[in-house]
Amino acid sequence: MQDKAYIGNSFIDDVGFNYIREWLVKHANCKENHNYFYELTPIYNKIKLNKELTSTDELFKSLIRKENLISTTLDNISNTLSSLKIEGGLIEIREFSEIRNMLNYYFNLKKYFKGNQFKTWKKIINPIDNPKHILNRIEKIIDKDSNINPTASKELSKIFQLIQKTEIQIEEKMRYELN
Repeated sequence: MQDKAYIGNSFIDDVGFNYIREWLVKHANCKENHNYFYELTPIYNKIKLNKELTSTDELFKSLIRKENLISTTLDNISNTLSSLKIEGGLIEIREFSEIRNMLNYYFNLKKYFKGNQFKTWKKIINPIDNPKHILNRIEKIIDKDSNINPTASKELSKIFQLIQKTEIQIEEKMRYELN
C-alpha cells in the first residue's frame, strides 16, 4: 500500500491534466503525436512515471536554458515505409519528399541531443542504417521543391530530352497553324 495512491477525476481536473492533454493534441505536429496525446492517460506505474519524467525534465531544463526545441511537421510515413518493403513496389514523389523530411529531422535531432544534457534522449533515438546514403539517393532524384531531377539517371535524361523535343515540335506546329 506504500506506493499506491487513490487519484480521483476531480484531482486530474484540478491539476489541469485534461487542459494539458488538449493543448498537446492541438499543437502536435504529426499524426502519431496527435493520436498519442489524444489517448494520453495518467501514469500510475512508478517506474514508467520516473522514466517519462526524466525525458520531460531534460526538455524542460533545455527551455530554462532558453534553448529552442526543434519543431517540424511530419506526415505519417508508415504506409510509405511498408511500400518500400515490397519488391517492385512504387512510391510517389511526395512520399520520397516525406522520407527526406523525416531523415532531415532525424539528423537535426541527433545534432540537438549531442550534448551531455540529453543523456536519456540520446538513448531513445534509434540509429538508422545508412541515413546519409538514403538522403543522398533521394536528393539525387528529387530537388528541394519535390520536382524530379532530369539528370537523376541516363534513362530519365533521355525521357526529359524527348519531352522537351516534343513540346518544341508542338509549339512550332501551333505557331505554323495559327499563322
